Parts: sequence; structure tokens; C-alpha cells
Amino acid sequence: MPQPRAMFQKVSDSHTVVKDPSSGEVLLYVDRLMLTDTSSFHAFDALRSENRPVRRAGQIFGGPDHFASSKGNRIEDIADDERRNLVQGLATDCAEYGINHFDLQDARMGISHVVGPEQGLTLPGFFLLCGDSHTSTHGALGALAFRIGGQTSHVMATQCLWVRPLKAMRKSNRLRALAVTSAQPSALAPGLPTVASFGLSGYEVISTLGMFAPAKTPASLISHLNKEIVGFLSKPEVRENFLSIGVETVGSSPDELSAKMRSEIERVGKLINDAGIKAN
Repeated sequence: MPQPRAMFQKVSDSHTVVKDPSSGEVLLYVDRLMLTDTSSFHAFDALRSENRPVRRAGQIFGGPDHFASSKGNRIEDIADDERRNLVQGLATDCAEYGINHFDLQDARMGISHVVGPEQGLTLPGFFLLCGDSHTSTHGALGALAFRIGGQTSHVMATQCLWVRPLKAMRKSNRLRALAVTSAQPSALAPGLPTVASFGLSGYEVISTLGMFAPAKTPASLISHLNKEIVGFLSKPEVRENFLSIGVETVGSSPDELSAKMRSEIERVGKLINDAGIKAN
């Protein structure tokens, strides 16, 4: 039976072009590259100096998300000369190489890590890169995403990136975990305290998966299905397989899931109302 793989490993495996047996590095195909106004000019300078074309301009997207003024959408609204020049430079560079560019007047323009999901550029199973420290947030949509720096020109020229073998950073002692965001300690991280235990009472940020049936499903069938599902999830080998891919099984009753949903709707609804968030 194949060993379970974490999501990031599945994406990595499906995007592997070639593997270097001596170093263990893998060349991964890149689905999306996001360019910002802060440092992308270095990549364009490198392309010009080496006389290299862009490999797949249709899969690269640029936009002024750091230096765009909050006062308006005109270039004149950017008071700082250096920042104004970087915004204009990105537009010029993208036009020269035929790269998609969401300029100040474009309704799609915005923070790159919002634009990606909003415009359908970030999709589950994609490998996405950007020269910004918040790139990993695209992982919330099931993509493998992280920041790059000096490799941007290489990606633009080849649509690929050499990376070291991916592995769990905490297990390899490259990262120190401080706490879990669940309300209770988690089997995914034995021994770690909760964020709430540090004095943030009620703090809980988790993703919940549930199973549903049509509204008019007979109660007897719901009860039978729940019993079978909970029994399956309770098996040690099933729990271990889920834990190995970063999922902790619970196996609640229908009433418990309903209560959880009502609680979350009330909690998030209050947050939305208190913040004055409106749909547009």
C-alpha cells in the first residue's frame, strides 16, 4: 500500500521535471509567478543582460501592490519619486515582455496575495511563486507557494525552479513550533500548548471538515451513516494515516456538528458586523 503523502509533497511530486541524484534537488514546474513593484526590476535587468526571453508570459502576472497610493489610482497620487518610478517601471517591463499586468486603473489590481485567489490564478494543486514574504498564504487554497528572491529571472526564463527536497521543517529541527491554534491540544503536535493557554481566552483557528446529506434524509439513515463513519475514523490505522497528512480525526455526532456550525456562524457573523465588512 502506498505511503500517505502530505499535500505539499503531492504537489511537489506532480510538478517534478527532473531530479538531481547527487544533490537531491528537484526541478519543479511553476504554474504561476506573481511580480510586484518592489524588486521585480532586478529580474528584468538580468533577463536583458543575458538576452533571455520569457518562457511563458501568460503564466506570469504583475501589479503594483506595495507602492500604489491609497489616495487614488493615478500615478500622480504616489508622492515618492522612487516608488512612482518602480510602479511605472513594472508596467513598462511587463509590456515589453508580454506579461499580464494589472495597472493602477485596472479593477483587478490589488494585493498580489488577494488578486491570486480573487482572479482564479491560485488554484488547488498549483505551484505558485512570488517575491514577497506572504506568498505562503496561497497555501490556504491548496497550492504549494513560497517566496523567492534572486531566482525570479530564472523562473521567468525557464518556468521552473530548482528546490531542495521538501520535508517537514519541524520534524527536521529547522523550525521551532510554539503553540497550536486549536482550542485543545492536538495529536498533530504532541506536547505543544494552545494559543489560548497563553492568555488569549477563546482563541481558536482551525479548519473543520464535515459530511452532509440532503435535508430530508431519514433520521434512521443519518444515524446509521454516522455510526459507520465514526467507527471507521476511530480505527487506529485510519487515524494514523490521517495524522500523517496533517488531519486530526474527531468523529462527532450530527448534533455536535450542527452546534459547531451554529457557533461558528455566530462568532464570524459578529466579527463581520463589528468590523463593518460589506459585500460588494
